[in-house]
Amino acid sequence: MLILAIETSSELASLAISDQGRLLAETSFTHGRDLCGRLTTSLDHLLRDSKLRIEQVEAVAVGLGPGSFTGLRIGVATAKGLAQARGLPVVGASSLHAAASPFLRGGRLVCAVIRSHRQYLYAGMYRLGSRKPIVADYATEQEELLTRLQGLGGPLLLCGQAAEALGSRDSLPALDVEYAPEPFSLPRAGSVAQIAWERLSRGASDDLMALVPNYLRPAPVHPGAERR
Repeated sequence: MLILAIETSSELASLAISDQGRLLAETSFTHGRDLCGRLTTSLDHLLRDSKLRIEQVEAVAVGLGPGSFTGLRIGVATAKGLAQARGLPVVGASSLHAAASPFLRGGRLVCAVIRSHRQYLYAGMYRLGSRKPIVADYATEQEELLTRLQGLGGPLLLCGQAAEALGSRDSLPALDVEYAPEPFSLPRAGSVAQIAWERLSRGASDDLMALVPNYLRPAPVHPGAERR
């Protein structure tokens, strides 16, 4: 099954194509204020470089956030539009799960962290082999998250924007903790595609009309109030 995946929860947007869970191609870009235009252009380039046509895509996957309100609105709307136009199944995936996915190995707990508007952080905790998060994605503040992590014990890997959001290893002195480099641990479309394939291979997908971004908190009402 050929899956087109879209991930737009952070300033680094990405698109990917996978087949039966095997990543065929992926592209990423920083987009500023022109996400709609960059998505369309990047999709055209990705398909052309992969020698594929949009008509060959059999399913659409999209990162649902949490993250940038504007980015998520555009990404989810694009995914739903593509799926609806061609009657394709669509699967939404947690963007925090996508950030954590490449690091899920052994028994280590992985905590993905993304900076939010003002003082907030988004966090989710995952472990290999568990179809559900160990701690479901939620909005929090630095002090609360540090306290929660201190109480976990065991080896821990922090990814996403954890280093910037939480500080150095000194912030978690009681833990065996490792930080994944941020450029390699932001949510990526390739991981969204893999998560989607795990569901699609079991015959599961989402209701197109009910699929919405997971903002975790109310969107700002004032124009320009949020950029993350």
